[in-house]
Amino acid sequence: AITGTLELLVILYWWWWVFAQARAEGFGRIDVPKLSLVLGLTILTIGAIIGVTIQVFLALGITLPTAPDLIGTHASAQIGGYLVLVSAGIAEWRLAGGGSRSRAGLAQAYVLFLGGLFLAIGVGMNIAPLQGIATLFQVIGIVIIAVRFGGRALRAPWGEASGTRHVAIAVPFLVLGLILEI
Repeated sequence: AITGTLELLVILYWWWWVFAQARAEGFGRIDVPKLSLVLGLTILTIGAIIGVTIQVFLALGITLPTAPDLIGTHASAQIGGYLVLVSAGIAEWRLAGGGSRSRAGLAQAYVLFLGGLFLAIGVGMNIAPLQGIATLFQVIGIVIIAVRFGGRALRAPWGEASGTRHVAIAVPFLVLGLILEI
């Protein structure tokens, strides 16, 4: 609980710094990778607050409630929301060069954000239809990723000793993660 609280403070500061940078640049002007990071870190912050709440409850001997499912909410926010959005943002930045603000890219970022948020709420509150909508949003977002820069990932210099191959592997793993979620 103590180290989790300290990490939460770091996450809150990190989120605030990224949010302030995006606000200064203008939310209507930031590119898709930056937007993906802002939205991904927002879900990270939500999931981290829930995770630290769980740790504090356990440290104080407070029994976790059965509803909402706090552990499921925490895990799904971190994986289905934060990791997917940030992976997509970093992959796009490194593979496509960033700077792009297309309608497809904006749809990708917002659909993945809503998918992660709906997944966390759906799991936490045990609302199966919301989990289904979250999965649909995740499918739409991952398909947009595959269409927008999947080809660049496939053409990455896999034999070179560069970081590009490490970034490029994120695209097929986003697809694999989606398959496992479904």
